[in-house]
Order: sequence, then structure tokens, then C-alpha cells
Amino acid sequence: MIRQLEPRDTDAVFALRRAALADRPLAFGAAPETDHFATREAVEAYLNDAPERVLFGAFLPDANGEGALVGMAGLGLTRHSKRRHRASVWGMFVDPAARGRGFGRALVEALADFARSVDVEHIDLSVTGAAAEAERLYRSAGFVEYGRLTDSLRVGAERADEVFLTRAL
Repeated sequence: MIRQLEPRDTDAVFALRRAALADRPLAFGAAPETDHFATREAVEAYLNDAPERVLFGAFLPDANGEGALVGMAGLGLTRHSKRRHRASVWGMFVDPAARGRGFGRALVEALADFARSVDVEHIDLSVTGAAAEAERLYRSAGFVEYGRLTDSLRVGAERADEVFLTRAL
């Protein structure tokens, strides 16, 4: 199940974001100590700022209903009138135990559907070489490359390039 996340999801979002940054440090520009979701209060404030800030979640159903949050992806909208036709995907992550079940694609399509509903015509994102499976997903969902930044991120001795992709809606 995919739905827009709300303040009641704060604890689950906080935990999944921490897991994402720990699981794939080179897949995200953020680090745990400098992440904009470094506290539960920051997550709750973000979730309270709809519709300018949108975060969708993927839930693994259980016998009791909705189940556990296993994936999430954000869509950044802008208030700048000249750029209002574009939005940016950020923070896409699916728990490794839930991968291969279509959650990533469903999140991408939920973001695209939402973007269309607010008259966004293009969605942009970046992905690093540390997330090759995510790049394959984005490309199969219609994203095309428009740029590349070599040696964009470093964690210790490890390095990753960043690929910039866009999709017209």
C-alpha cells in the first residue's frame, strides 16, 4: 500500500530514514549527523508542512491492517513561480528486506501522479553509483539522464559519481 505520510507516521519515518542513511551512506547526500531529519521533531515539522512538502510511504500489509513502513520517497515543490512546473524527488529508499516487490516503482508513480495533480510538468532527481538498482528503476520508469557529476560524494576512501535524471510528465 502506498499513501502520503502524515504526522502520525513520524516515528516510522524517523527510523526508516536512519536505516537508509546507515544502509547506503554513498546513496544519499545527507549524513546522519547533518540530515534534515536528524530529530523526530524535524520529521514531524516536515510532515506538517503539506502540501509544499510531500512524502509518500510504502507499507507492507499485515493481518492487522496497514503494516510496517518499508519505503519512502519525497517530492520537493517550489514556491518560486518560474520553477513551479518542476519538482525534485528526494530520499527514495526501500528497506532491503522489501525490495523486489514493486514498492520502488509504486512510490515513483505515486510521486508522478501527485506532481501531475499540482500541475508539475517535470520531475528531477539524482542518483549515485552506489545505488545502481535505483538508477535502473528510474530509467525504466521513463527518467533520462541530463548530466553527471564525477566524484560527487565521498565517505572515507569511497567515492561516488552522481547522475542527474529527469522525467517529463
